[in-house]
Amino acid sequence: MDAHVLKELTYEDFQFVYQPIYALNSWETLGFEALLRTAFAKGQIEELFSLARRHNYLYKLDTMAIEGAIKNFPFEVLKSEDLFINVFPSTLLHPHFQLFLTYLLNNYKNAKHRIVWELNETLHEKILWESSALFARVMSLKEAGFKIAIDDFGAGAAAMRQVSMYEPHYMKLDRSYAEGLADCKQKKDLIDLLVNYYPHTNLILEGVERDKDLAAAISLNLHAAQGYLLGMPQSISSYLTYNKYRSLFRRERLLNS
Repeated sequence: MDAHVLKELTYEDFQFVYQPIYALNSWETLGFEALLRTAFAKGQIEELFSLARRHNYLYKLDTMAIEGAIKNFPFEVLKSEDLFINVFPSTLLHPHFQLFLTYLLNNYKNAKHRIVWELNETLHEKILWESSALFARVMSLKEAGFKIAIDDFGAGAAAMRQVSMYEPHYMKLDRSYAEGLADCKQKKDLIDLLVNYYPHTNLILEGVERDKDLAAAISLNLHAAQGYLLGMPQSISSYLTYNKYRSLFRRERLLNS
């Protein structure tokens, strides 16, 4: 992938899919995680962002993706679901981010109080997690009515100390926790520890792909889950016409098995 691709990207080159997140106590749709797709980088979104980082284009690409995710989400139809948006810590700390945030709130008024910022994990920005400036920015976002999620807990830079420090609304457990959960006592014990250690943080299990792992997550009192079993990343229209009902039927079958 060549660097010139970055400067040629426009909003018309982006497509957005959304993966549902289900509350396990009510089986209501808690929210959707926005995921970027583009014809320039089919299946290579991480490579696209890595390229942007190397060529000092990361903030531009990240904010374009953020605005596109908000612009394409039907807040007026999905009135109670939150929109989970990945954001790099470096984007939050960029000198223009506050102006960008004001622009978003002025132009997408339905999005106010409906956005969950997923702090994106990357080794390149590990040092930023210790920054007092990042802490201050996250606190200001919370005070403004935004929710915060720490992404991929257990896989990247995020540690228990950082969760305690930032006190996020959500902690998303890396998909490695879901893989074989039903058959792994060690993973069950660790999740049980996290649920009890962070009673005021809602834990979301990512990467759920098997019925029995979903059943295990429910038995561990996890707040929510997402994954291919529950819903593929897809357009919102596809979700509304098909996936919601498929997931409800799967839940009913699971509970009656």
